[in-house]
Amino acid sequence: MNTINCPSCGEQLHPLANFCGTCRRTLFQSTAIEPRAKLGRIGPAVFVFGLFLLSAMLVLAFFQLRARQKRDDALATSQNGNAGLLKPLRNRNPGQDQASQTQTGAPSDSRPETGAHGLPRDLTGPTGDEAQALSALKAILSAEMAYFAETAKGYATFDELVAHHYLKPVFRSERPIVAGYSFTLSVLGSTDAKRPSFSFHVNADPVTGTGRRHFYMDDTGSIHFNVSGPATDKDPFEQYQ
Repeated sequence: MNTINCPSCGEQLHPLANFCGTCRRTLFQSTAIEPRAKLGRIGPAVFVFGLFLLSAMLVLAFFQLRARQKRDDALATSQNGNAGLLKPLRNRNPGQDQASQTQTGAPSDSRPETGAHGLPRDLTGPTGDEAQALSALKAILSAEMAYFAETAKGYATFDELVAHHYLKPVFRSERPIVAGYSFTLSVLGSTDAKRPSFSFHVNADPVTGTGRRHFYMDDTGSIHFNVSGPATDKDPFEQYQ
């Protein structure tokens, strides 16, 4: 019968013996492979968890990039809308309207009682300088909303809106004159740091000729008009806004 020798004392042992009967030394370590077996079971679970974590990070990064792109697109749309509203506006001197009427001999179609072709104003809506003044008021409202969203510090003056490229340089003045109308912007802010509140309103008053309406717009976008003098929030609403 084949035998094996104990590596410690040299005693001859049965080939299947697990320990030496003389020196009591264990011949085979059957438990040595146990950690490796456990590692073999844990490895796939760690791999799957790592793959899941990487996928979650990629999805989160995608949604963050998408949200940032939406904010940039909204800001660009607001700026483009301001530019489009201001394209038809004209910055004129006080005497230009009178000179134009003298040369053509035609009365202004911006009178409050009648519109184009002598039709009632409530049928035709505002025309001429009045229509352009209303477009300018809408552009100012859009510019203020974009400035407030960008800075979160309140509303801005004309100079600040122009500096941030929300309005065209024609508005760079304390009281700019656009399309025969003088615009006055009043910005109000709360002094209470715990509950800050901000608001603004704009007056648009004709500077040339007679018979044209005065306009008033607040930070909600509501426009009022007055025929005889500067408009306030107590005056009638403009029907065509």
